[in-house]
Amino acid sequence: MRTISHPLFIIVLLVYLTYYVLKHTGVQMPEFVTSYLADLLSLFLINTSVLYLLRKIYKKSELELPLGFVIVSFILITLVFEVIQPIINNYFIADPIDIVCYLISASSYYLWRMSRALN
Repeated sequence: MRTISHPLFIIVLLVYLTYYVLKHTGVQMPEFVTSYLADLLSLFLINTSVLYLLRKIYKKSELELPLGFVIVSFILITLVFEVIQPIINNYFIADPIDIVCYLISASSYYLWRMSRALN
């Protein structure tokens, strides 16, 4: 099954890139978007990109990330951005809703990959 050429990945990536450009050009956006959109897309984009790279490195097009890897990616992102960064840098603020967004992102990635693998 395709990874970075899959239409869903392309749409999610385009949504993120649009958000990123708008944010850095000073366009006002709703608070929900500025606070949570990147978090909602993060692990979906990261895990799909990692899967693509691993498939290229190992030359195994059928390779899928196991659930354990997706869980570890969720834990690591949560630790870095919601625990460690707020401790070492006052710019970052720990937000429990961000953790929920990471969980949604990781879960949607895993459900997408597993639903496609069953077909």
